[in-house]
Amino acid sequence: MFIKQLPVYLLSLIGSLYAAGGPPMITDDAQTPGNNNFEINIAFEGDLRSNIQRYEFPIIDINYGIGENIQLKIESPYVALLGDRNIEAKGIGNTTVGMKWRFYENSANNLLISTYPQYIFTPVKESLHSGVAEINQALFLPIEISKKIEELSVTGEFGYRAIKNSRNEMEYGVVVGYEISEDLELLAELHNTSYLSGGNMTIIANGGFTYKISPKYSLLFSVGRELISPEESKSTLLYAGLQLHY
Repeated sequence: MFIKQLPVYLLSLIGSLYAAGGPPMITDDAQTPGNNNFEINIAFEGDLRSNIQRYEFPIIDINYGIGENIQLKIESPYVALLGDRNIEAKGIGNTTVGMKWRFYENSANNLLISTYPQYIFTPVKESLHSGVAEINQALFLPIEISKKIEELSVTGEFGYRAIKNSRNEMEYGVVVGYEISEDLELLAELHNTSYLSGGNMTIIANGGFTYKISPKYSLLFSVGRELISPEESKSTLLYAGLQLHY
């Protein structure tokens, strides 16, 4: 019952409560880097199961602002799959390109709304056959809603993922952030992915922080766990990265 009502609950929470979300979380937010600004994330990510481990390093995630409301993105990881402590496969994983458009902003209510279409593809076909790339091609069409009251920020993202040669998915998540100081923000996330027609549900609980070292550099970290998974072995997720602003 709780799972079925979760999207309604998230919407009501956002409506009653700028902007938690984005790396190191899975759920993205409605913020953009600003005109002619770069936001670059260089990161490590681990997806750890008892039978196989997936490591992505480096992940290069480049974002560029056009005006105050547009963000262009390209992201690609180098992936290694390990089973029984042996490297089973390695290579370039799925690459993502996208454009975020923040089409609504109400400064009086601290409310932002954006859409963030993204195209995911496999630049190296051998990676698809080896399992390094998880999908051939996909189109992700989400909406992000971000709101802030004093030190508390809430973001919800709801999206549809059309996958070539596979069943389409729905994805939604919520991130709550709390500013301990101007430099440190704590983050908590609940994220769900499931087939549009039902089944194959994956729910992840995530916690982490962002820490601003200087105006140009920030540390990103999160650790999460699958609460519900279609796999027999539930995954532990790790993310650690450096964010550059200029």
